[in-house]
Amino acid sequence: MLDIIIFVVLMLLAAFCLLCSIIVFFLENHGNEYEWSGKIIACLFFLIIGAALPIFLGFSKCDSGKKIVKWKYGQEAKIEKKVKELNDLYATLSEKQKEVAGLQADYQRSIKELEKEIRSDQKKYHISTYEQASQNSRISYDLALIQRKEAYITKLDEIAQRLQTGTLELEFLRRQAEDDLKMVKVMDKEEIDKLAGQINTVIEKYLPEAGNLAIEIDENSLESPEQIWQRIAGSE
Repeated sequence: MLDIIIFVVLMLLAAFCLLCSIIVFFLENHGNEYEWSGKIIACLFFLIIGAALPIFLGFSKCDSGKKIVKWKYGQEAKIEKKVKELNDLYATLSEKQKEVAGLQADYQRSIKELEKEIRSDQKKYHISTYEQASQNSRISYDLALIQRKEAYITKLDEIAQRLQTGTLELEFLRRQAEDDLKMVKVMDKEEIDKLAGQINTVIEKYLPEAGNLAIEIDENSLESPEQIWQRIAGSE
């Protein structure tokens, strides 16, 4: 819009100068040699101003325009790169969510099988107390496995929650960035820098979640084998 306004102003200026030169040339004269010379000089002056000034301003504006366009394209490429980073991280976290959900399902399935095995041995060997159960090597081993697997599930729940929060935040921000990308040509530097900063902050926040799963178990927080036994035996 600004380009059109400037173009119209320049053309009006050129037309005005041309009109002035015509008016001066056709003004009534008295045959005075000096008066004719003055008219010619005035006409030339207006013609030169009318032609040279718009051309000069046009070239100046063209140079500035090229710089502005170049800067805008650079900013657009910058935001496009950030949006790609967001999309890549979102895809990675989404895959990680599936991986975590798969591990949780495997552990849950394994725990049910171990509980079934413990109940079978409980009936087979007529075990009624934890003291008796702890003397049975397979039951004792199964209880220890359940203890570890339940601890892993608890940690995986925490990881799954972080991944869900991360994917939701990334989804919101990438949609915002894609919408802003459509308007980048009318955004100023401050707005573009702010958007890029937001994207960087979120990427740095959730990038560690994209790495390999590292589950650390706090031994002091584990449910005791006796508690697990009581739960399984009491469910009969």
